[in-house]
Amino acid sequence: MNLETELSTTRKEARELATKLAEVMGELEASRARNAPQRDADMNPAPTAETGDS
Repeated sequence: MNLETELSTTRKEARELATKLAEVMGELEASRARNAPQRDADMNPAPTAETGDS
């Protein structure tokens, strides 16, 4: 394999990996957005009688 062919193949693989990374990052952001209300509730629980915060 000559260097030009190898470089072309490497560039193609890099583009494919960049595309896959963008897809995964998009899925991660969507998942975070879907889970935000639950995450907020977990971090800021409602006051209860146990804690005396009524």
